[in-house]
Amino acid sequence: FSAPVTLVDGVGDTDLLVVTMEQGLDMARALGQNRMVLMRRHGCTIAASTLRQAAFIAVYSADNAKLQLAARGELEYLSDGEIDASGGLLTMPIAMDRAWEYWSRRCGALPA
Repeated sequence: FSAPVTLVDGVGDTDLLVVTMEQGLDMARALGQNRMVLMRRHGCTIAASTLRQAAFIAVYSADNAKLQLAARGELEYLSDGEIDASGGLLTMPIAMDRAWEYWSRRCGALPA
């Protein structure tokens, strides 16, 4: 929901965990005002206001990454206008509720 996603790669060789203040500050700088930061050869960290928003970002970021990799075309980032428009989804209760209910049913937390 913001582009481009920043890559954390400033602290040299690590055990892939963020355990020192230097590493935490490096990640915070890389994240800035964005919602996600990639960690070199490790994964990502997501920042959101609620658990539902974090899940929404995680699921759709992974889905979009798979689609882009499968297409193997040149990456085309969202425009600033598209980012602004789609960012509103995170504050729309109907979008969050529908996605959360779907994922809750899939994992068995709610009856089918």
